[in-house]
Amino acid sequence: MNAGRRVCVALLLGVISWLAQGQARAATEIVLVLDNSCSMVNESEYGGETIPPADPDRLSVLATLILTELRDPSDSLHILNFNGNGKQEPQWRSLPVDKDSIRGIDYDSMTLFRGVTTEANRILRSSEEERRLLVFVTDGMPSERLTPGELRGILGERPPFDVLAIGVNRSRQILEAQEAYLGELTRGVGTYFQVTDPAELVTRFTKAYAAQLGSKPFPDPEAGAGAALLKPGAARDVRVGKYVRELLVVATTTDRSGPFGATLLRGSKPVAPSDEGDSGCVVPAGVRYVGSLARSCEPPHDHYKVWKVPNDPGKASNWRLTVDSGAVSPVAFGFILRYELGAEVLAAPARARVGETIPIEARINYRGQTFDDEEFFESDGFEAWAVMGEQRVLLKRGKDARFRGALRAEQRGIQDLQVLFSNRWMELEASSSIEIEGYLPLDLEVTPSPLDLGDWQGSHERIERCVDVSLEGSTNADRVPLELAVRGLPEGFGLSVDAPNRVDIAADGLLALPEGRTEFQFCLSSPACCEELDERGLQVQLRGRDPHYHSTAVPLPLRFHVERAGWLRCWMPVLVMIGVGLLLALLLYGFIRPHSFEDMARIRLSGSERGLARAPARPLRELPGGRRGFYRSATVAFDAGGGPRAPRKSALLRLRAGYAGEVLCVQGRGLERKNPRTRRWEEVSSEEAERGLRRRVVFRVGELFFRIE
Repeated sequence: MNAGRRVCVALLLGVISWLAQGQARAATEIVLVLDNSCSMVNESEYGGETIPPADPDRLSVLATLILTELRDPSDSLHILNFNGNGKQEPQWRSLPVDKDSIRGIDYDSMTLFRGVTTEANRILRSSEEERRLLVFVTDGMPSERLTPGELRGILGERPPFDVLAIGVNRSRQILEAQEAYLGELTRGVGTYFQVTDPAELVTRFTKAYAAQLGSKPFPDPEAGAGAALLKPGAARDVRVGKYVRELLVVATTTDRSGPFGATLLRGSKPVAPSDEGDSGCVVPAGVRYVGSLARSCEPPHDHYKVWKVPNDPGKASNWRLTVDSGAVSPVAFGFILRYELGAEVLAAPARARVGETIPIEARINYRGQTFDDEEFFESDGFEAWAVMGEQRVLLKRGKDARFRGALRAEQRGIQDLQVLFSNRWMELEASSSIEIEGYLPLDLEVTPSPLDLGDWQGSHERIERCVDVSLEGSTNADRVPLELAVRGLPEGFGLSVDAPNRVDIAADGLLALPEGRTEFQFCLSSPACCEELDERGLQVQLRGRDPHYHSTAVPLPLRFHVERAGWLRCWMPVLVMIGVGLLLALLLYGFIRPHSFEDMARIRLSGSERGLARAPARPLRELPGGRRGFYRSATVAFDAGGGPRAPRKSALLRLRAGYAGEVLCVQGRGLERKNPRTRRWEEVSSEEAERGLRRRVVFRVGELFFRIE
């Protein structure tokens, strides 16, 4: 029994040890430079003008109190103030890290950047913590003679820590100088922003501090400060996904309106704040503040609440922040969804040769395990890159949530490989060193030899011939990137390889072969209506892509002959299409061109004019030839006695249907028409007869009289 208990205890201790290791958090060394110069709370002179106090609402104190509470217990925090008028040493002093000392800060110094920055740089460079952060909260206008470049020079071009600079100043005269100094201080190594009210402070500080933690801010900072405001009685719901191990929430008043009521709910259960208070002054005993400083210490003050709540990273959860309906003004708020993610290079060679392909495998890890959250990877513009020297390659995520890609060894020596994971609010980095040695030996052997593509004659369309190529007998052909260098390829002809994806020749005559493969398909294509070409007019060399290998290029032996297409083979499809088009046009014309008589068109014929009244009105369509045929308009004919004749028989009178159904006289020598007004006969010209005969008018040809009705 005792042995069993000992085993259980050992297992329990092992689990506890494993959990402790999994939850270990990287500590951060933080140095906060808090401006205590007189210009923060008193009027000052600048350029002959009177400048109002830079921070009458003590936003710098509010930011310091919030940062003090948000940091982890394992983090080290140093608060440095300016000290004196620039004549005594040191020109900086430490401020105790407790709320009373922070609220009771003495505004009794000039703005002395040099000394405090030097001390902050010393502390951070001597720290052994993995994470290090310098925070500047200042009005940004130094009292001493110091250029922005000299200020940055104290930190160095690439300091081993991040910099967060917060500019507090409402004067336009100072903003330009503030941007020059604080912008240069954070160039390439951090973030600088300006604030003029608590809403801006919460929104921008939440974004910047979340970036330092590699965590996600909410609401989206790009939406502006207005999205992070809650009116009295309002609420904001926040869905927190897996892998979030802690929730940091900040809420402040927006106009020094005094205490406010706000509640954070996890599901339906309220969570107590970890800290709350205000930015008011603590006036030392026996001291009386006057002027702007006294006004800045008078209540009401800006109040704040901070929640630091552990979260179960194994499942999603729902949270809600509510503001009591009795609040005097809107409340500014910000969430930080704290992940504990890291970047890791899983596979990269310790050594490589110049020109060799370097495979890379990396991942994001969470407590030693591969981080795999599809929603995370598909949102917020997530990207993964591998960087070495001037090369920057996008890494692709596999089904196992690992990221893979390849770089090329280009320069000899120790090269730094960086893997970068980033989205709109996070940047993770892992690095590794690779020793790049000399070039790999390359000996190329091509089979078959020659590459027989065959013979063919050009045609009206592109023709392609391919042959399988093997480099199995070569040395390092699978490790050195290869290319084909082509000369003499006429315009329109094409070269490509397929292994497994098709790659066509580039405009510079180079064709990159697939890396890591010793077998591929080589293809030559002739364009439509091509000229003659054979292997004598085309030169192809196989070589390594790096210029080092160009002098040892191997000719690629070819055998083929492309015969000139010829005029008939080239234009045959066009000729066939023209012929088919003409035939179709003729057939269509044969159906739509012939004309018909109108349904009601009739003719009376007689041997005398008086006889027309008694003669029957015969429909023209019912007479022989009265209906149209293929390529033939409706045509009727009559002999001297008025009897109908076949269309092709000889006749005295021949009538044909016109385009609009009119009746044309196409045969009738001596055709006359009786003028209804003068009652006299008038000769009808052949041109007029072919334009159409008038209805209900008497015509005669010889002794045959007729009338169209």
